[in-house]
Amino acid sequence: ELADIKKVSNQPKVGFKELFTFARPAVIVAIGLMLLQQLVGINSVIYFLPQVFIKGFGFQAGNAIWISVGIGVVNFLCTVLAYNIMDKFNRRTILLFGSIVMSVSIGILSVLNFTLSVKQAAIPTMILIAIYIFGFAVSWGPICWLMIGEIFPLNIRGVGTSIGSAANWIANFIVSQFFLVL
Repeated sequence: ELADIKKVSNQPKVGFKELFTFARPAVIVAIGLMLLQQLVGINSVIYFLPQVFIKGFGFQAGNAIWISVGIGVVNFLCTVLAYNIMDKFNRRTILLFGSIVMSVSIGILSVLNFTLSVKQAAIPTMILIAIYIFGFAVSWGPICWLMIGEIFPLNIRGVGTSIGSAANWIANFIVSQFFLVL
């Protein structure tokens, strides 16, 4: 592997033209992964979580912030867990697992918030959001960033991952701007 890296490092660097010719499938996959990573709604949950508990459930601001801190701790711990399991399972399997966990938790959350009173839904909402964060943090969160580094050949990896990263932040902007309107 080291010999391959040395061989590639002696090759001339390539630019955007080469990226969109022979590496086009990798570019499409990188953009798609990073768009989907944001479209699952993770940043909307993280950005607006305190407001949900303040305005939706009537929590005091300090308590709502501590709930957000707790969710951040869950996110961190599950990302560490992902680091330990990401090479033991197929990337696709991990992404599918995370998608199922997130879908089920948000689906149950939707049903509960239409069938329970506000006071009854507060604690289950915290638990289901933590499960949603778990699903994201062990799958879509770290795996997409790992995959965009893996799918590009070494001589165009920097440019390719930059495009994937830009797609992520553009999607983040779009989702965060339209989430409240939706």
